Amino acid sequence: MNRLMNRIMNRIVSVGRVVRWLAVVAVVVCAAPVGAQSASGLSPWENSVLLESQGRRTEARDVMRAAFGKRPALYDPCVRLAWLSLQLADYPEAIALYRRARELAGALPEASTGLAYALVGEGYAAVARGALADARRAFAEAHTVDRTVTSARDGIVLVGASLQMAPELWSGTINAERNASSAKIFYAHMPVQITPDWGVRVAYRSVNSPASTVSTTSFFGTQTEKYAALVYDEGPTTWQVVGFQMSNVLGSTTGGALGVRYGGGTGVTLALSAMSRPGATNQQAIPMLFHWFSPKVYAAVGTRLTSDSGQTRVSGLIDLALIQGPVQLDVRAHAGNERSAIDLAGPTILSFGAGTSGGGALTAQFKISTMWHVFAQGQYERLAVPATDGAWYRSLSVGVRLTMTDDSR
Repeated sequence: MNRLMNRIMNRIVSVGRVVRWLAVVAVVVCAAPVGAQSASGLSPWENSVLLESQGRRTEARDVMRAAFGKRPALYDPCVRLAWLSLQLADYPEAIALYRRARELAGALPEASTGLAYALVGEGYAAVARGALADARRAFAEAHTVDRTVTSARDGIVLVGASLQMAPELWSGTINAERNASSAKIFYAHMPVQITPDWGVRVAYRSVNSPASTVSTTSFFGTQTEKYAALVYDEGPTTWQVVGFQMSNVLGSTTGGALGVRYGGGTGVTLALSAMSRPGATNQQAIPMLFHWFSPKVYAAVGTRLTSDSGQTRVSGLIDLALIQGPVQLDVRAHAGNERSAIDLAGPTILSFGAGTSGGGALTAQFKISTMWHVFAQGQYERLAVPATDGAWYRSLSVGVRLTMTDDSR
């Protein structure tokens, strides 16, 4: 455990952090009223730093608690209390404080790094008492929070990785304005995390339309789609390779895609795909930039470049996510012509005869428990072919996800 604490100290304490704390100390000294000074003339923050330098960490934490409360509303006092709790090996308290710090205004990446190290400490404490399932969960979360904390991976290796599966099932309907066409949709998705770095995914989708509503520009009667993907996640980079096959009354479509994501709070994604359908080909490139403005707000912008049987199509993309407690809202939209638009997050393909010139989807996600999530989604797309210009189709669907691990009891 001493070796672990030394690694934690070396990782979190940096020149930048010391400079930041000294700057805050200066602000506190200048702004604090006379009554806030201790008998020695030091502010609570200065007194805490002095006590810490003398190895009196419990007293240093008590001084901060007395001045700012046990759960400070300001980022700097909160993350300092978390740091002191981490040094005292009070991992539950450090975890709680780092989680709170990540939610506060002005939060820095150090809060995520500190949380990861606190989870690692909690994991090793669980190992010491023989609670391997608790240790595995703590190490796995630490690895997710900050992939640069290698001690989380070491802990997973020590106790063995948890096999995680998160099957999703969706059902919905699609209605097209043109000819009052309609179809029923069923979608199943099974991602399996085999190790902290490697995972696989398989998915199946069926679109069933009555024969009387079949249209070459809307639906194809019965269409089946199959997907399989291999995912590699290392540090700030995620790679995935996807293969797919679709069948309908027109024949079979086959293809593949490559996706890469790089970055933490800010980064880029790129998806490349190619498919061959009866009498035509389709290639797409989708570069995007993303940024987490806070742990609750995410945004991404980009473009989709489509070459479909010699025609070049370009559309602008935007993706927004808002998270509040157990509720998450996602808005995805595009403006510009697309055809057979692929989405690797699914994985799915907008697999209808007509191209689209604009549209979007709103997805609401509600976390019932650590195992259960439910979803509702509405989607609208504007058809782009001349014969149906101005027509729309819409879909409504609901889904459920069950997250299971080999630690589930």
